Amino acid sequence: VNLVKGLKCIHKAGVAHRDIKLGNVMIDPETLRVQYLDFGISCVRSYCEEAGGTIPYSFAPEYVQRRDIESLELEMGMDKWALGVTIYGLLSGNGPPRDFFTKVTWYVSQLRRSLPKEALEILLSRDPADRDLDAVLRLFR
Repeated sequence: VNLVKGLKCIHKAGVAHRDIKLGNVMIDPETLRVQYLDFGISCVRSYCEEAGGTIPYSFAPEYVQRRDIESLELEMGMDKWALGVTIYGLLSGNGPPRDFFTKVTWYVSQLRRSLPKEALEILLSRDPADRDLDAVLRLFR
């Protein structure tokens, strides 16, 4: 939940992180406080200069289809995808496998953890408009 809240705050400030992955998230095990690290390739407001991110974390479906479009909205959608991949990695104990992009539904179905699978289904939706952080948070209320 704190990962989602943190990303929501980043986006509300008009920033796309563009490099969300296991190595760029720090979680205090006692307080569960989350810190996003490494904003080196982030973009602010309405313009993003060049494509960024770590594959396969940033390898969202819209990136594959629309690599030439650089916009904050597109980058924020890819942040949400990357958060889904990161949460998958936290729950599975592994980074995403090579074929994660093509078999995302199968990999999510194999998880045996307490997180509602619906949360990952939302974050890893093929349509960026369906990656609603508020909908994920509602699952935990």
